[in-house]
Order: sequence, then structure tokens, then C-alpha cells
Amino acid sequence: LYPNTANGRGTSNDRKDKIYDYTGVKCFRAKSVNDVVGDLASEYNMLYCDFEGNFEVKLWCNFPSICNFSHCDEVDLRQIDFADVKFLKFKEGAKVDLSFAKNLPKLLDVSYLEEICLDSCDLATVEEIKFRKGARVDLDDASNLPSDIDFTPCEYLYLRGADLANLTSICFGKDAIVKLDGALNLPKYVDVSRCKKIKLEKADVSKVDTIIFKDEEQKQKSLFNQDVFAGKIIFTDENIKKENCMEK
Repeated sequence: LYPNTANGRGTSNDRKDKIYDYTGVKCFRAKSVNDVVGDLASEYNMLYCDFEGNFEVKLWCNFPSICNFSHCDEVDLRQIDFADVKFLKFKEGAKVDLSFAKNLPKLLDVSYLEEICLDSCDLATVEEIKFRKGARVDLDDASNLPSDIDFTPCEYLYLRGADLANLTSICFGKDAIVKLDGALNLPKYVDVSRCKKIKLEKADVSKVDTIIFKDEEQKQKSLFNQDVFAGKIIFTDENIKKENCMEK
């Protein structure tokens, strides 16, 4: 959001000023990462990072309700409390680290990010997450994931140690590489048949009713512990063979 000028970015004098009043929006425009410090939320309702390159919080900062990092290639917001933040904007194809973050916004739209790290996040405040097709997503040790979260766009997905108690089912995209090592409370229905690589070592499958693998080889490579599993295993290759036989 810029002042109402011909070029939309203000004059050279304007650019020295970090405060803009525009249709009720009081904007703090940072010219470098070193500008983003202190209790910005008490005075502003928007942060606009008007610089390129990487962003990493250097000192404590309380962010306002709108945060725009759309010029930055990589954004590091680890351990930030987003209690006052309603909207986060990043650059198309950026890499963003939100690990250990708290009070993330209700709608976490990261469908334009190449990489997103939500390692060890409590997502209780998040109602919806959108991922980009082909994205690399890290949710290791995360908890309180939204119940209808869609992982099918993700090419690389890490859920090691994550608590999946809110999910009733889970499936993944074609040729996805997924790691569920040590994941807790896997849902009743689990479909890993389309994964290129899947790891289930020490995953909690005590509540799973049905798990679908491509074939026996995929199951063996996943390190799935069948000894502690009381549900049903389905192999998609076997069903395809049966269908082909019936057609003949």
C-alpha cells in the first residue's frame, strides 16, 4: 500500500518517510532488516518491507496486523508470536521459515511458496493451510493441524513426530516423498500408494483402520511395523491386476 501518487511509490522525499496514512492504514515501510524492531503493532497496522534479499528478525519485534515481505527471497520468522497478525504476504517462490512460531493467522495461504517450514508449530489458531504444487513442506513435530488439510500438492513432505490427531484421513500426491517417522495418531484412513518414497518407521498406527500401499515392496521399504497394526492393508497393484483379469 503506497501513497496516492502518479508512480504509486511516492516521491524521493516520500521514500525517506516510514509512516503512511492510506485509507485508514498506518504503514511502517522498512528500508532494511535493521528497521524492523520493537513494538510496531502499538503504532502501526501494516509492515511493508521495501527491500530485496533475505529477511531475518535481528531483535525483538511485535508485528502489526498486516505484514508484507513480498520483495524477500527468503524470510526467517522463527519463534515469532503472531498474536496481532491477521495477514502475511510473501514473494512468489520464496522460502519461508516459521518454525516454533505461535498464534499463526487463521488462513495460512502459502500456495505460492517454494518452501515452507512449520517445524514444531502449534497450529491450533490455523483453520486452513494452502500449499503450492511441488512445494517442500516441513511439519516435523507440529501439532493441531487443520482437520481438512490437503497434502496432495506437496512434492516433499516431512511429518516426523507430528501429531495428526485432528485428521480423519490422509493421502499424498503422485511421486511425493513423504516422511512420517515417529508421527503420532495417524488417522483411520491412510493412503501412501502414490508416494515415490514413504517412511513410516515408529509411526503410531494404533488408530488406523485401513492403510493403502502400492505393493509389498513399498510396504517393506517404508519400514512399516505390521506387528503392532490391527487394521487392514490394501495393495493397489493387486486391485489393478484383478480389474485387468476381469476385463479379459
